[in-house]
Amino acid sequence: MYNIKEYMLAIAAVFLALGIGILVGISLGEDFMLANQKEVIEKLEEELAYKNEQLLAIEEESEHLKTELINWRKMEELFVSTYLKNTLKGKKILVLQGGEGQLGDGLEEFLRLSGAEVGYICLSHLQIGYGEQDDLFTASFVQMLQYEPQGIKGCVNDPEVEEKAIKVLPPEAVLISGDHSLFNNIGKLLVKEKIPVIAVSTSDDLLTEQLKLVEAGCSLIDNIDSFLGKLTLSILLKEYRPGHYGFHEQAHSLFPQGDN
Repeated sequence: MYNIKEYMLAIAAVFLALGIGILVGISLGEDFMLANQKEVIEKLEEELAYKNEQLLAIEEESEHLKTELINWRKMEELFVSTYLKNTLKGKKILVLQGGEGQLGDGLEEFLRLSGAEVGYICLSHLQIGYGEQDDLFTASFVQMLQYEPQGIKGCVNDPEVEEKAIKVLPPEAVLISGDHSLFNNIGKLLVKEKIPVIAVSTSDDLLTEQLKLVEAGCSLIDNIDSFLGKLTLSILLKEYRPGHYGFHEQAHSLFPQGDN
């Protein structure tokens, strides 16, 4: 595929060559310039015509890729809505977000279509009362998730969100999305409680921290924004297998492997 940067550099080179030619012509005299003017202009026109063809090819290729991307997105939506619909019906899932908006592309819609019972808690809005004492905060939080769901009451700033979260406690699985300093400790404690923990990566910048969760016995999906990532999530929520799955070079495999 053509590169627009290379195209612009080539155009600049043509005009630079023309400018140099004019300067040389001036130094050689008016007669030389007149004798070569037509040839220089013809060569310039040929070069510009060729570069224009390249630019048109770039535009056509760009439109083709846009169409392909639109078709691919439609196929993803069809796949999720058709093949993954109600596959997790009745499953109680708690989603822990590091901050507002830290959910993978289409993840919330996928969970809705899956038929799962889903609650959301944003850790940046959670108030348990231990301030900077991270260990106490984490231990208390995990204790409430597993054994004292009503202890969450008053800790989430949105009563409606809080009520939905309480309804899925204790959770059958916990999804971790986004970034928060307590995620690693929370993941470790949840694993000790035998609760499946699946981190979903929405950015390569988060992978370094999220790989620590894999070391703690959690799972990680690094391609959750794709329908393949959502398929992997569906598989893990039905049959949990700790590991790193996705496209990244450090991933163990694209999908969880079955027993041999």
